Amino acid sequence: MGKFDHKKAHRWVKISQVVFAVLILVFIFIAVLYGNNPSLAGSGSGGSALSFPDLIVALRNGMSVLIGALAVIMTIAGGVVYAVSQGNPNQMAVGRDLIVSAISGLALYAFSLYLLGNPGTGGAGGLIAKYFGGW
Repeated sequence: MGKFDHKKAHRWVKISQVVFAVLILVFIFIAVLYGNNPSLAGSGSGGSALSFPDLIVALRNGMSVLIGALAVIMTIAGGVVYAVSQGNPNQMAVGRDLIVSAISGLALYAFSLYLLGNPGTGGAGGLIAKYFGGW
């Protein structure tokens, strides 16, 4: 097995950050576009118009699947990098960082869902609505 290319790994990290930023921008664009014109949903044949909260719930569910899949893939990739490091401390650190980043990112996302609650019910069930709902 060849040497680990840190420049290539850094490049992939930058690419994934750009892809994630683009996904966030697309999400915001769709939310703003749909919020300004709710008749856009279900305009095709046989479609029914979704409410704005239903769209947000659908997008959140899709993002949950994407984030969960990415966390699993990054954890496996970190384990592979760590396993093939052959005692090289730099590669071991990269593998460990991948695993820790994937797990902490998944935990952060899960905690944000717990704080915000279900957007389909106006945030009911979230800690923010529970403790700050009267403001």
